[in-house]
Amino acid sequence: ASIDLLCLGEMIVDFYPDVVGLPLREVGGFNMYQGGAPANVAIGAARLGRRVAMTSAVGRDEFGLFLLNALAEEGVNVESVRSIGEGHTPITFLSLDLHGERSFTVFRSQSSDRCFSPAHLDLKLISECQIMHFGSNFMTTEANNEATHCALDTALANGCLISFDANLRTHLWDNPKQAVTRTRHVLGRTHVVKVNDTENEMLALTTDPGEAFQSLYGPAGVQVLLVTHGAEGATLVTPKAHLRIPGRQVESVDTTGAGDAFAAALLAGMSMWAQHAGAEDLLAFVTNMDGDEWHPLLALANYAGSIVCTEYGATTAMPHKEQVPWEALGIPTEGPWVEHTEVES
Repeated sequence: ASIDLLCLGEMIVDFYPDVVGLPLREVGGFNMYQGGAPANVAIGAARLGRRVAMTSAVGRDEFGLFLLNALAEEGVNVESVRSIGEGHTPITFLSLDLHGERSFTVFRSQSSDRCFSPAHLDLKLISECQIMHFGSNFMTTEANNEATHCALDTALANGCLISFDANLRTHLWDNPKQAVTRTRHVLGRTHVVKVNDTENEMLALTTDPGEAFQSLYGPAGVQVLLVTHGAEGATLVTPKAHLRIPGRQVESVDTTGAGDAFAAALLAGMSMWAQHAGAEDLLAFVTNMDGDEWHPLLALANYAGSIVCTEYGATTAMPHKEQVPWEALGIPTEGPWVEHTEVES
C-alpha cells in the first residue's frame, strides 16, 4: 500500500468563542479552527508518522481554502478533496461550558460536501490504501451514502482494512431513524468500529461492550470493537481479547476531537505494529492479536485522546510522534515504534 490511511468524510470549520461559559448570543468574538471528525483523524495519524490521504469536499470559498491548507500543512495528501461550486464549506459554532463540554450550532444543510457523490471519488487512491476510515456523517444524503458504499466496494475488493467511527449526529439527518438503520447496515462492511457509550446503546441496545459485541458487532463481521467512556477510559472487544483501560487524569478545557485522536492513534499504532512485524495482510494480523498485544495500542490511543482535551480545538494538542512518552505508556522502545520516534533517554 502506498497510503497507510485514507480518511473519507466531512471537513468543517469550527468557530470557537473567545470566552467560555457563555451562550453564543453573548459571545463577542470567535477563533477559527480546522474540524470534521475524519479530517481530525487524518491529522492525528499524520502527526504520528503515517502516510495519510483525505477524501472529501469543500466549497469554492475562503473557508474551503483554509481547510485545504490546514491539512496540507500537516502532511496530509489532499489531492482527492474536491472543491465543489454548489453550496458552501460547512461551518460549526461551538459553545463550551466551564468543564470543556460542548454544544454545536451546525451550518451544513446547504454545504458542498452533501453533494459529494461516487463521481467525486478517486478509486485508484482508495485501492492503494492500507486502512480506510469513515463515519456516519457521510451517509446522511443519498449522494453521500452512495459515495461511501462505492468507496467501500473498492477498498474491500483491494484488501483494505475498514475502520468506522459511528459518530452519530442525529440532528444532521433529515430522518433521524435512518441514522441508526444505515449505521447498523454498514457494520457488515467494517472491521474496526469505534462508538461511545451513547452510540453503543443506540445501536446495540445495551451499554455492556461484551454483550454488544456478541449480539450485534460480532455477528455482523466486525473484528474489533472500541467503546470509549469519556473520562472513564475505553474498552476493546475482539474475538480473542476483552480489555478495559482507565481514563487518564488531565485538566480538560475542550473535549472536541478526543475520540478522533483516540481513533487516529489506534489506527496509526496498528499500521506501525504490522509494518514492524512484516505483516502484509493487516486484517489477518489484527484479527490474531491478543490482549497483551492490544494493550500498548490502547494505551497510546488513550494518551492521545486525553491530551487533546487540554487545549482548545479538535487537533491543537494532538501529539506528534516525538512528543509521545512511549516508555511511560509501557510501549516497548525496541518494538515498531523505534523506527518512527526519537526516544529520549
